[in-house]
Amino acid sequence: MVEVSRSILRIVNGCHSQPMWIAHAIAAGSGPDQNVRIAPGGFHDFPTPSHLSATRFWPKMGCDESGHNCAIGSSGGPGQSCQFNPVTGQEDYKNCAPPVDTKFEASFGENGAPCNPKTPGGVEMKGCDYVDISLVDGWTLPVKLDIQGDCRTATDQKVDVLDCEGLSLNSCPAAEHLTAAGFTADLRAINPKTHKVSGCYSPCSKLLDTKWSNQERSSGRRPEESEVSPYCCPTPPQTPESCRAGPITRTSFLKTVHEKCPGVYGYAYDDGTGLMRCSSATHYTVTFYCPADLPA
Repeated sequence: MVEVSRSILRIVNGCHSQPMWIAHAIAAGSGPDQNVRIAPGGFHDFPTPSHLSATRFWPKMGCDESGHNCAIGSSGGPGQSCQFNPVTGQEDYKNCAPPVDTKFEASFGENGAPCNPKTPGGVEMKGCDYVDISLVDGWTLPVKLDIQGDCRTATDQKVDVLDCEGLSLNSCPAAEHLTAAGFTADLRAINPKTHKVSGCYSPCSKLLDTKWSNQERSSGRRPEESEVSPYCCPTPPQTPESCRAGPITRTSFLKTVHEKCPGVYGYAYDDGTGLMRCSSATHYTVTFYCPADLPA
C-alpha cells in the first residue's frame, strides 16, 4: 500500500505588502515545490512524508517572478540560480548571499508510529519528529512557530510556540566587540545591489563567510583557529563547557537573540529550547514576517 503523503507543515507569508518565496533543502536535494511563491497574507502546505530527513526552509523576498535574484535570502541551495556559473557550468556559491537566513529545520518520523522515549530500548521512537528554529548562522526575517501537538525539549518541557516576531534587522549589532578575534565587527549584511541591510551575521558567520563585502577579516579563516573557535565552537578544540564559558555568551548578538527570540538557540551549545522532539501527529505553522526595511 502506498502511503498518502501527509502535510503537517504550513508556511505563512505574514508580510501583507509583498510576496515571499520559500526555498528549502532536503538532505542534499530539494522537493518538487522549490521557490514556491506565497502571496501577501497567504500560505503553502508542504508535503511531509514519513522519514523526510534533514529539511531546511527559509524565506526570500524581493525576487524576480521565478523566485531568483532576491534582495533577501538568495543564499544558494538546490535549484538556486545564484550558485550556478553559466560560463563554467559549475556550482559556484561566491555570487550568493551570505547563508544567514532565518531557518525552520525538521526531520519527520514515521506517520502514525509512536514517539515514546519512556519505553525501554527506544523501540517506540520511529514516530518522532525533530524540529527547531535556527539562528546559529544569523537571521533575516522575523518568524513565529505555532505548534499543534506534543513537542518537548530535551528536559521534557512542553512547547506550544516559539515567538520571534520582535526579531528585526534594525536590532543587528553594528559594533560587536569580538574580543578573541581582536576587532569590532559590523554584523549587518548589506546587499551590494540594494544597499540595504538584508541579513544579520552571527559572530561565527562574520568570521568565516567571504561573500558580499566581508572578505577582509574572513578570507582563509578556519573554525578551529584560536580567534574563531570561541564563536563557532567546533569540537575539538572547544568543548560544550568551554564554549558556554567563552566570549560568544557575552555578545550583543546573543543578547538580542535571547531577548527577541526566547527559547531559540543563538550558538552551538546554547541552553535554549533548541531541538524539540514531537509526535508524528503534530502540525507546524511557520510564519515569516516583513523585514524592518522592505526590499526594493
